[in-house]
Amino acid sequence: MAVTDPTWTPASWHAFPALQQPDWPDPAVLESVRERLRLLPSLIFAGEARALLHHLGEAAEGRAFLLQAGDCAESFHELSVIAVRERLKLLLQMSRCSRTARRCR
Repeated sequence: MAVTDPTWTPASWHAFPALQQPDWPDPAVLESVRERLRLLPSLIFAGEARALLHHLGEAAEGRAFLLQAGDCAESFHELSVIAVRERLKLLLQMSRCSRTARRCR
């Protein structure tokens, strides 16, 4: 089973409407931020993306399951090293529990 659309391109996401965007009052500032983001290195490696596609394919075929968790709308004002560490700890605990048949603490 193919997980990806064969017509996908790096720019194909532009065809989808951005339904949950805040108001951007200054288009020039918005474009300068976008340009700065374009120049930053990737957050993940290509091999990680390929592994994700493989694992999602496994879940789609019923040979694995997907555990999805996290904040869908976290505030940058509440972002801290401690908050990130605690969320990561929770996700790692959930992941460990999902890979074992025994009870997790």
